[in-house]
Formats: sequence, C-alpha cells, structure tokens
Amino acid sequence: MARKPINTPPTQVGQRCHDIINHPTLPIALFVARRPGTESYLIDLRDGKLLQTVTSQPNRHFYGHAVVHKDGEYLYATENDTTDPGRGLLGVYKFEGERLVHSGEISTHGLGPHQVSWMPDGETLVVANGGIRTEAESRVDMNLSAMEPSLVLMQRDGTLLIKETLAQQMNSVRHLGIASDGTIVAGQQFMGAAHEHSELLAIKRPGQPFVAFPVADEQLQAMGHYTASVAVHSELRLLAASAPRGNRLLIWDLDSAELRLDLPLPDCAGVAAVPQGFVATSGQVGSLIKVRVGNSWLIASVRSMRLADGGTDRVIGAIDFLGEGDEERLTGKIYHFRRGVSHYPSPGCAVHAVTTADM
Repeated sequence: MARKPINTPPTQVGQRCHDIINHPTLPIALFVARRPGTESYLIDLRDGKLLQTVTSQPNRHFYGHAVVHKDGEYLYATENDTTDPGRGLLGVYKFEGERLVHSGEISTHGLGPHQVSWMPDGETLVVANGGIRTEAESRVDMNLSAMEPSLVLMQRDGTLLIKETLAQQMNSVRHLGIASDGTIVAGQQFMGAAHEHSELLAIKRPGQPFVAFPVADEQLQAMGHYTASVAVHSELRLLAASAPRGNRLLIWDLDSAELRLDLPLPDCAGVAAVPQGFVATSGQVGSLIKVRVGNSWLIASVRSMRLADGGTDRVIGAIDFLGEGDEERLTGKIYHFRRGVSHYPSPGCAVHAVTTADM
C-alpha cells in the first residue's frame, strides 16, 4: 500500500471521517464520512492531494463504511435514506480513473447499516445493520424501543441470502471481522439501561446461526455496553475487540473463546490484524505513555502493538520518544516539557499511560 510521505501537510477536509478504504491496485483511498456526513474524500496516498469530494445523493448520507470490489471497479458505501429515516442502502459507485461516479443503490435489507465487509469469496457482501433510525443532519436515535438490528449476507446485485438477528433487540450490530474460513464476528453497542446485561460480541460460524460469543461477566462489565472495533486473525485463530468506554483491548481464542489478553488501554478504538498479531489505536492523550528516568518523565507515542510470540499474555509495543518533562511535586503534573531525550530508560522500567491529569 502506498504511504503518504510523513512530511506532507495534513489534507484539509470539510467533514469528519470514519473509515479509510484503499483501492486494491491504485495508490488512492476513500475517507468515508461519519454519520450523518454527506462528503467523503478520495485522496492520493502518494502526496495527500484531494482528488475528489464525493457528495452523497439527495436525501442520502453516509454511514461511515465502504468496500471496494476486488477488481477495483465498484465501491459500495453504507448510506441512509432520509425520506424513510434509517432505511439502509448501499450506494454503488464506479471508478472512472481516479474519480468515483454514482451508479445506483441497493437495499441492505435492514435499518441503520454501519459496516459492510466481503466474505472470503470476494463476491458476497456482509452488512451490520445497526437497527436504529436517524434523521438527516442528526445522530439522535428515533426508535430505541423498536430497534431492528440484523446481520445480512447479500449478493452484489442486492439479492438477500441470509438475514439473522440476536436475542437482545437493543443490541445494535455495528462492526465486523471476517475470518478466511467464512466465520463472521460482530461487535455490538447496547442501547438499553446501564444495569442490564448485554452480549457485546456475536459470531456466525459457517453453516451455523448467528449467536452471542461467550464473554465472561468481568469483561462484559468492564466494556461498558460498547465495542468500537473487532478484528479476526485467521492464521492465529484469535479475535480482538476494543472497548473505549472501559479503556480495554481484549483478545480471545476464536475457537475455544478462552480469554488471551485483557489490556488496559486508554480510549482504545481501532484494532486490526497484522502478520504478528494485532495493532490497536488509542485516541487523544491515551496514545501517549510515560517512563520515569531519574527525576524526569520520558513521553512517547505508541506506534504499534502486538502479542508476544509463544501464546503468552505479554504485549510488545513499538514507541517513538517525543521528549521529557519534570514532575510537579504537589500535583504530580508534568511540566517544563522539552523535545528530545537526555537519558534513555533501562530495560525493565515500568510503563504508564499518560492521562489528562498529567498534562
């Protein structure tokens, strides 16, 4: 995948984006608008140039996700029909060179679609219908007492193959992870009362129904009724989920459901599979760590994380040192921050997350 040079200024756009979809052969990517955005942005990954602002059709807005077919010709984006709020659509766009042209739309057979993914055959679409109706220019939920979340498998022409639901009506199906054997994992966001029990992960194994993935009560309570991302590692047979409300990154064995890792990670959100395991992101100041050296704190940003080899619960992270600061004795806050590092930590030093209280 082509990478944007690190010295290129950020590309300025008008609306907040959610997912990034790379073209399979061209060095371009679509930055998809977050609900209820009406602009997505086609970016040249070589220099950060804005190639096109893709505007949703009248009475439509984007829902944050899209996929490109393996031949690179068509893109499918989850969208809302605002004349019938929440009616799920896939907007169909055709690549004409380095531009996208709207060519039609198909139903997602549900309400409030969020993520769309491909099954391993590269032809069957999987849609997480969140089941929530929202109006144009609003993120206000209209039908919490009558939600209709569902998991849908469909053909590219819109033909419905499978539609399944979970037992809890207020469990909004949001994000997807697909294994190479066709196992589908979904992450949910529970919209019910805080005291209610909720199943936040679900799984559909090949030839089997869509059911809750077993998660212990301790982890469910820590997750705070909310998953942000899920990812499946097909080779290692692992499932990862992020829970930013609980500041957790969790990893399970995909087949036995054994918990492999429960890692505190402030504002953990994005997670994806890489050859060695998983990489995860944490937002804002949560992406920073601190290490004490003498009377100073070294500040670093976490670049990547993965499970250590050998099936342990240890995590290996790559970090970039940003600078160092002193600790104020009375408040514990870090002050007099300066760029660069005068002394590096010794092996075995404790690593702490930087919080807003430190700043």
